[in-house]
Formats: sequence, structure tokens, C-alpha cells
Amino acid sequence: MKAFKKDLLKYLLKLESSYRIHANQLAAVFIEMAKNSADHTVGDAFFGMDIIHIPEKNSIELHFVLGDLGNGIKQHIQDHLPSDLKGKRGKHWSHYESYYLALKNGYTSTPERDTNKGLGMTIILEGAKGVNMFLSVFDANSRGILSSLKDTTHEQLRRQFITFTKDKVFYYYGSVKSEAL
Repeated sequence: MKAFKKDLLKYLLKLESSYRIHANQLAAVFIEMAKNSADHTVGDAFFGMDIIHIPEKNSIELHFVLGDLGNGIKQHIQDHLPSDLKGKRGKHWSHYESYYLALKNGYTSTPERDTNKGLGMTIILEGAKGVNMFLSVFDANSRGILSSLKDTTHEQLRRQFITFTKDKVFYYYGSVKSEAL
């Protein structure tokens, strides 16, 4: 994480000198995504970013992906449900129920760890809003467009999340547009 943070911030600060990018805030979002991957999976994670120059608009778009080989937020939360919820919903647990919990400030699927305080997804969601980021999350089972959420009600989550396959892998995908200084 230290090397990722150092290299990422150095690169974003270089972009910030020419474009309206908030390097520290953007880096904080990416670092929180990487931290969540490290906290909740045992598989490898990877990060990639493309910078698309748009000369006619004198701007750039940053497109990024951060992925890991974990089983995704839905399955992770379902696997770690408290016994009262597991007994009520069990195998009928839905992906939007998982994201309702994941996006709830203070919720953690691993309360036995002292380092997890349940703020990760809240930090990511609020940080993405702060830098005007389009942000999507998807795993092999579902996709949800976080930047389209008006709030985290059941109705909004149902509208923004869809289910499609059954394999394991999880991604954050998004973009940020920025004008030249």
C-alpha cells in the first residue's frame, strides 16, 4: 500500500499542475478502494488508469479500474451476516441488501477486527462525489452505478444494481473529467 500510495500521489500531483484535479482527494478515494480490497479479500488486486487527452476541449478524462480476485461485496457480506439476519434472509439475500449495509456509515462485515470501522464504502462514495467521479462497482454477479444513487434507500439500490453472472472477481470502475488550468 505504501508504494501504491507514493507512486499514485506523485503521478496525480503532476497532473494537478496542469489540470483541475484534486490530487489528494482523488488519491484518497483510490487508496480507500485498495484498502478495502486488502481488508476483505485474500486474492491479488490490481489498478489501472488511462488518461485520455481531449484537445478540442482542452481537457482530460481519467478512466480507472481497481479490481481484485475476491468474491465481491454481495457475497462477502452474505458470508459474514450476523446469525439473526442469516436466519431471516439466508440464501435469499439480495445484492442491494448487501450494498445497503456496505454503504451504511459504520457497518462492517468484520467487526472482530479492530482496524475495520465500517467507513470504507462511505469514504469511497463521498470522496467520489467530492471529485465529481462517475463510479461503478461490479463483480461477476452484479453491477451497480454508485454515482447515480440519490440516497441509499432500498428503492434507489434496486434501480441502480443488476445481476448477471456467477464467477468470482470484483471491480471498481470510473472516470473523472478535468479541464486544463
